[in-house]
Amino acid sequence: MELKRIKIEPGALALCVILILYSEAAVPFFAAAVAHELGHMLAAASFSARIEQVKIGLVGAVIRYDNSRLSYGQELVCISAGPAFNLLSAAASAAYGSIFGSEAAYAFAGANIALFLFNMLPVSILDGGRIMNISVRALKSPTAADNLSFYADMAVSSVLFIFSAVMTVAGRLNATLMCLSAVMLILCCKKAEIGVKS
Repeated sequence: MELKRIKIEPGALALCVILILYSEAAVPFFAAAVAHELGHMLAAASFSARIEQVKIGLVGAVIRYDNSRLSYGQELVCISAGPAFNLLSAAASAAYGSIFGSEAAYAFAGANIALFLFNMLPVSILDGGRIMNISVRALKSPTAADNLSFYADMAVSSVLFIFSAVMTVAGRLNATLMCLSAVMLILCCKKAEIGVKS
């Protein structure tokens, strides 16, 4: 496994600093994100897929690897490994927390569950959307997969943004999910715009 490039977007770096300074949940979430990305990297390495880039952005990290030699099944394993590592990490840290009474272990377990649930949304910039796309490509066709991804991207990110905005205004959520879903909606719209032009 050869790592050629790490790219950190300036906005992501600023967001990380703000979260660390103002949110006690930041450390467990960053640790859960590391576990998640480690799952992807280990799965890719098991198929001898070369890691081309690790990009850290506003919505999270993206690992780009050479998947040209991977079958659909191998690619599904690589994509699913991140969420699977979150579930394994959550189970292990919850067990540790129950044995030793560690609140930090419970926080880490909760962060892993939250990251798993968010990542499994059927939006193409997340693992759930990638799993959906690869599955439809394998069962039907690339065109059907791309069409389904487009509609799922718009529907899920719009509903999530509206829900989180209403809950934020009502005082039931802080603005984190609303901001994250807004960025996700913008990225999905940009992706759709690029797809229309090409």
